[in-house]
Amino acid sequence: CATCHLGNGGGRAEGGVGQTLYEGEVVATFPDEASMFDYIRNGSSATGEPYGNPDREGGQRISIGGMPAFANLTDYELYAIVRHEREALSGEEIDDETFALREEQWTTLNEDGGTHGTFAETVVGAAEAGGE
Repeated sequence: CATCHLGNGGGRAEGGVGQTLYEGEVVATFPDEASMFDYIRNGSSATGEPYGNPDREGGQRISIGGMPAFANLTDYELYAIVRHEREALSGEEIDDETFALREEQWTTLNEDGGTHGTFAETVVGAAEAGGE
């Protein structure tokens, strides 16, 4: 992800080639986790095609081409990306109930039967320690 979107999610705003992922951009483009999950798994459509939320302020994003499909990743790995981009990079604010549901989903998708710990311990902790 960082190759195109940069380690901080700055993307094209900071010299990368991918879309910007911080300051609410991810949540504005993909208001729900499922559509974002599918987009990462399947990649972008042809250059010039709209994608994401049609009601997004400023309109839908337009594909600049080149977002590769990541169908080789497990659901667990894709969910880790979705949560990291939404919560850590884009600053999505979620209530306690949503957080609990996401933690349950995280544990359900955890291939090792929960040995990775919570999302915050696994992904956010690694990013804060410089493990992006």
